[in-house]
Amino acid sequence: MHDNRGTEIWSSQQPLSTVVRAVVRCFDSVAARYGESAYRGKWGEHFPRQELDVLRRQLP
Repeated sequence: MHDNRGTEIWSSQQPLSTVVRAVVRCFDSVAARYGESAYRGKWGEHFPRQELDVLRRQLP
């Protein structure tokens, strides 16, 4: 992550499974809070259900 001057202000290395778990949890939270139908109105895109299901299947 960089600030507006291009200076690195945070860096991390995580196993892919940790990142996948975090993404799935975040999208589950968004779906629970707003609902999949309201997602498009808020973010201008369809809720990524298929992509989320693919990620979920990759979890151990």
